Amino acid sequence: ATQRALLAADGDAGGAAYARLFVHLLGALNKEAPLKYVLTLVDNALKDRPANIELFLALATAADDDDADGGGGGAAGEKRRRRLPYSALERVLQRDSTDFYTNSKACTILTQLVAAGGDAVPKSSVKFVTGYLQKQLAVPSVDEARLACLGLRQLLADDRYRTKLFKAGVLDTLVAVMRGMKKSIQLLYEASYCVWLMTFNAAIAAAVPDQLVPTVIDTLRQQEKDKVKRMCIAILANVVERGGDDNVNAQVMIDAGLDKLLMALRARKNGDEEMVANIEFLHDAMQRNIVTLSSFDMYCKEVLSGKLDWSPVHKSEMFWRDNIHKFEEKNYSLVKVLKGLLRTDDPKVQAVACFDLGEFARIHPRGKEVLEEIGAKAMLVSLMAHKDAQVQKQALFSVQKLMVKKWEWLA
Repeated sequence: ATQRALLAADGDAGGAAYARLFVHLLGALNKEAPLKYVLTLVDNALKDRPANIELFLALATAADDDDADGGGGGAAGEKRRRRLPYSALERVLQRDSTDFYTNSKACTILTQLVAAGGDAVPKSSVKFVTGYLQKQLAVPSVDEARLACLGLRQLLADDRYRTKLFKAGVLDTLVAVMRGMKKSIQLLYEASYCVWLMTFNAAIAAAVPDQLVPTVIDTLRQQEKDKVKRMCIAILANVVERGGDDNVNAQVMIDAGLDKLLMALRARKNGDEEMVANIEFLHDAMQRNIVTLSSFDMYCKEVLSGKLDWSPVHKSEMFWRDNIHKFEEKNYSLVKVLKGLLRTDDPKVQAVACFDLGEFARIHPRGKEVLEEIGAKAMLVSLMAHKDAQVQKQALFSVQKLMVKKWEWLA
């Protein structure tokens, strides 16, 4: 008989007998060549007719029937039979063998069985396969990591496994793979696909590792392959849509420059309707959060924390024009705090403070006069000789804003 005919229609006695025989051989053989042959037969049978998987899953049910008919063997025997067909494949993977073909076929078949077995799969087998996949994912080998990703894709279609794998730290490992394996486009795609599947779980999307969003945005920025870009956009859309109402991830995305990337992507022609929809969804979400994050209260908190960064608020013309008179409160206390930040040791903070003081001088009716009165102008002039190029640049721009009546004329 051909390999395609080895396992007949679902429920056929001959097909069930072949399934039982194959599992018995997998549990007994040790030599590589016969193991490869049997694994290939099983793999082909599952590929040619996916419904054949039920013949293998039925072996555990058959154990219950045997015991009901007085099959014997006691509790230990029943437990052993109930772990079929999983235990036979676990045995293959537990051998001291480095043969990639044998291990990859055994892993693929076992993962298929666990994914399809549902609640009937023994907990020990679930633990084994999830542990094995995570171990392979962490191996510094593209082939091993790809094998793990392909197995994870099967499990992650089920939300129960998303939670189990997240608790086991698999998402952190996937992010590490995305960061460290960027030269392998196919592995990058498969790892990002697994991340995408995991973020369909709302609890996971709300608690993604700190490095996930920056890593995905870096990948989106650096990779040219459309399939990788598509997965990155889909991951970010899931995180925003399912990650709760807080704007923490949106702030991280904005800080990482996603809003500018989205502008470039929107300008490109794209025939992928789903990707276009996700880009528009993210663009709208970023715009909403930029407005929220540009509030004067958020700005005050940032300035008073002393940890200035190039967040969208600083370069928002609307923010400065809508809030410029609020800088007068408490005798220009916020302006004086910005002046004090010019003395910090952090060049980024100094550069942002220079920029903000320049914007105050440009837009406030008495801005130039106020900065001269509090001594900020002299400090800005001195910073034009700063050793950091960004501080020099922003100090120069601010002094220019102080010196001209119409800033627009400098353009």
